[in-house]
Amino acid sequence: MVIGLVTGAVMYYLVTVASTVRVPENFIFSPLALALTALVGAGAVVIAWRWPIVGLSAGILIILVVIVMAAMRVRWSSAPSDWLDPLNTIPYGAVTAYPVIVGAVMVMVSVLQLLPKRS
Repeated sequence: MVIGLVTGAVMYYLVTVASTVRVPENFIFSPLALALTALVGAGAVVIAWRWPIVGLSAGILIILVVIVMAAMRVRWSSAPSDWLDPLNTIPYGAVTAYPVIVGAVMVMVSVLQLLPKRS
């Protein structure tokens, strides 16, 4: 369970940083950001499928962090220099859809893995 909470915190940070990478600047959606977000999403699926309890607790933590940050209306900065700041990525991730999607995917994959197998 503790490993799941740590995994959830790390996944939340990784998906928020991956989705805000600003290289190169001349694209609306950075191809690098899309590729990194896809890698984090694939890692979330692998973690949740291989270790369902870890994935379930990580996904629940990610969703709870987003709910708390959205309820508190925590301020965030969109300055180009703040995309790696951990104190900025937590509220920024709450206003984007990426962490919620990763958290929901981790919960659903874990639930599918934990359901009894039907023959």
